[in-house]
Amino acid sequence: MKVSVKRDLGLQVRIVWLGDSSNCYSVKSGYKVLTEDSNVGSQPAYKKVWHKLVPLKVAVFVWQVLQNRIPSKENLCKRGIVDSTAINCARNCERVESSSHILFECNIAYEVWMNMCRWLGVNSVMPNQCITHIDAFTDLVQKKRGTEAGLRTIWFACTWCIWKARNAKVFQDKNVSAAEIAERSKLLAWNWLRIKSRNFMYDIAHWITNPVICLESVE
Repeated sequence: MKVSVKRDLGLQVRIVWLGDSSNCYSVKSGYKVLTEDSNVGSQPAYKKVWHKLVPLKVAVFVWQVLQNRIPSKENLCKRGIVDSTAINCARNCERVESSSHILFECNIAYEVWMNMCRWLGVNSVMPNQCITHIDAFTDLVQKKRGTEAGLRTIWFACTWCIWKARNAKVFQDKNVSAAEIAERSKLLAWNWLRIKSRNFMYDIAHWITNPVICLESVE
């Protein structure tokens, strides 16, 4: 654990991040701490998570999902932050809000993934565990040059947008529909590819209407 609690001369308590000489947390320093663990690089999920086409903060989030460390209500309850009577899904589906429930099992999340499958022109039953889910998603389309990297980018965007929509419900009581989350995910993935992938030159209209063809240009 790279966090320390210190008391200054004014008797005020402050939390200090030990992963950087500035004692201030950043996504970059968090990534450094994670990758300095000698066991991390040898784990099968490692190369799937640290993906060059997505922002570092999103990769860190997915790594936290793999480690079951995101602040789901279930995890917050285990830490004594929320009561055991308040750990059900914020969308009133009467299920415990675990990491897998938020991203893969909740009715809203399930509808988002089915929307993305239809957009890609495939039908699939998706698993509910992070690493098997990303493997299944990247195998949806016949592999061609760039397709796997592009599908992983879409998967990261979708996972991130589902999480952001969950937070909007929890903290702002704002409902975001599955259709809206799916559209945000498509737009976000396109934007990442447009910026990060050198040969990806498709406009948003082509991306929305024929994503599989567009994926072939991803590097």
